Parts: sequence; C-alpha cells; structure tokens
Amino acid sequence: MSLKSRVDILKEYPETARVGVKWTEEENEQLMTKVMEDGIDVDEVAKEHQRTVGAVKSRIMMNALKMMKDRDITLPVKSKFIDKG
Repeated sequence: MSLKSRVDILKEYPETARVGVKWTEEENEQLMTKVMEDGIDVDEVAKEHQRTVGAVKSRIMMNALKMMKDRDITLPVKSKFIDKG
C-alpha cells in the first residue's frame, strides 16, 4: 500500500481528516500552547486538530527545535537546564 493510499484512507475519518494538510502558524501556536502551557494530552490535541498522534508529536519536536535554533540554544546547553530542573 502506498503512502498516498494510506493518507487517502485516513482522510475518510473525521478524527484524521486533515492528514497531509500543511500546518498553519496559528495551528502551531495553538498546539504548543495546549501541550506546553495547558498540559493537554497529545491524543486529545490530535483529535482536535484532526491529525494523527504521530504527526502531532513530530510537529511538537519540529517547533521545539525551531525555537531552540531561533534562540541559539544548542542541545548540550538545553540539557544543562533540564538536568538542573
């Protein structure tokens, strides 16, 4: 089964209807707010945004890496902050 046919199947379900659709900046901001500040579960966010859980997790990682790049924070520097709590 090809990727396109899998995406087409996922688009048939309301929970994953937006699979393959590009994330908007507004969606990115909502996503990060809900997960980081509001502490909403990734499964709930995926349903709300009509995406797969994997897509939401990957978008969170992409946004976090972009934020680190924009602020010139490297992974070793970030890990020091995490270790100190």
